[in-house]
Amino acid sequence: MTLANAVEAADGSRGLATLLAADAADGAKAIAKLLREAAVSLDESPDATSLKRALADIERVAPAAAGPAVPKPAAAAGDPPAAGGVPAAANDPFNTGN
Repeated sequence: MTLANAVEAADGSRGLATLLAADAADGAKAIAKLLREAAVSLDESPDATSLKRALADIERVAPAAAGPAVPKPAAAAGDPPAAGGVPAAANDPFNTGN
């Protein structure tokens, strides 16, 4: 229930969805509703079947609600990739030399 409320409060007055553009907000509201329903269902029947059903419902709705994927920005020319393919500067956000 906490995650659902973080995305959108039950009364719609606050949450991440209030900060998003219309299309993205609609998707976030759909996810919040689904998370809220899943939380109630799991609270009523906390078993493996209910958990699997909740996860399947979330996986079904989440990609559609997320919208199109945003391409990752290209690394700067002077930023060689570090371990894992992430540019070294991205691994040191506070420029501490770590």
